[in-house]
Amino acid sequence: MEFSHISVLLDESIDSLSVKQIGIYVDGTLGGGGHSSRLLTQSEGAKLIGIDRDTEALAAAKKRLEQFGDRVIYHHGNYCEIKEILKIHNIDGIDGAILDLGVSSYQLDNGERGFSYNADARLDMRMDTDSEFSAYELVNTYADGDWLIEFDAVPYGGPYDAIINLESDRVEIKNIYFGTNNWDLEYNYWRYVDGEIVIWE
Repeated sequence: MEFSHISVLLDESIDSLSVKQIGIYVDGTLGGGGHSSRLLTQSEGAKLIGIDRDTEALAAAKKRLEQFGDRVIYHHGNYCEIKEILKIHNIDGIDGAILDLGVSSYQLDNGERGFSYNADARLDMRMDTDSEFSAYELVNTYADGDWLIEFDAVPYGGPYDAIINLESDRVEIKNIYFGTNNWDLEYNYWRYVDGEIVIWE
C-alpha cells in the first residue's frame, strides 16, 4: 500500500514555529514528511532531525525529503528519547520542535497494521513494527485491569476494559471490528463472534 497522509494544521503548525533561516528543528513524528517538507522549503538554511517509530513512515519521508539532502537526519525511535537522540547526533540544542500526535491516516487505512475499526484484521496496533509486543499480547496476556493502568489515556478505555475483563478468561481475543462506520457507544451492543469483538447497531 502506498504511503499517503494529509498533514493536519500544516500552515498553522509551521507558522507557529517562527522558523529561522539558520536553525535546527526536530520533527518528532516525521510520518510522511509533510510538516518537515514545508519547514525545510520555508527555511533554506534550516536543518532537521526527523524521528519516527514507524519504519514505513521513515521510508516514505526519505523519498519525500530526498531533495533536501544532508539537511535532514533520520532516526528510527521515539520522540520521548529526544535527549538521547540529540546526543547520538552530536546536537547540543534545537530552535524548535513539532509533534503531530496520534495515528496517521496511512496506519488507519492499512488494515494489516491493525489500527482500523473497520478492517477485519488481527489485533496489532504497533507504531513500531519491529517491536514484538502488540495489542494482541496486551489484551490476551495482561492481568485484568492492568492494561488500563498503563494506557489510561485511551478514549473509551472503560468499555473496552469491561468487556475484555469479562471474557478474557474464556476466549482468545484475536480481532476488534466495528461493524459500522456510524456508531455510538450508548446505542450499540458489544458481541463476541469467534473470539472477535464486534459492535452492531
